[in-house]
Amino acid sequence: VLKTLAKVEFDAENWNESLAAADAALKVDPKSTEALVYKGRAYLAQAKKQKDAKLFAEARQQFLAANKLDPEDPEPLYLYYRTYRAANVAAPKQAIDALHYATVLAPRDYYPAIQLLTEHLRQNNLKAAATAIKPLAYLPHAGQTRQNDALKVLQLIEAGNGPEALALAQ
Repeated sequence: VLKTLAKVEFDAENWNESLAAADAALKVDPKSTEALVYKGRAYLAQAKKQKDAKLFAEARQQFLAANKLDPEDPEPLYLYYRTYRAANVAAPKQAIDALHYATVLAPRDYYPAIQLLTEHLRQNNLKAAATAIKPLAYLPHAGQTRQNDALKVLQLIEAGNGPEALALAQ
């Protein structure tokens, strides 16, 4: 119930209430990755709004703690990476590796794959970018618009046009 309350408060953009509910859930179950994720999400939302480096760091700690409890859950890995992009700072190798592993764990999840693609394109690593986009480009359940866009990005990458592929991917 407390984890659900943390989610509901988060969805209502009541960040402090979401944090309180997540903390209460963690008192009941200290190994709740879901509570840690919502605690991290609440910190991340506050950090983005306030542009506060300390809150970004706190969000990262929650996602790392969730990952430590369940290393096979892609969500904390993806969100850990997102803390850097949301802060508008370059993601360190550890965060990019976390993002990559999230795409391995959830190969058909669109958002981590697109983030990994754009990260590779920013670094002008076209081979890795092509590898990141192929599962989406050929995924029949992604929806026609997403699949067409993914195919266009892949064609641009294969043509060696990284900047245009990045612009379309973003």
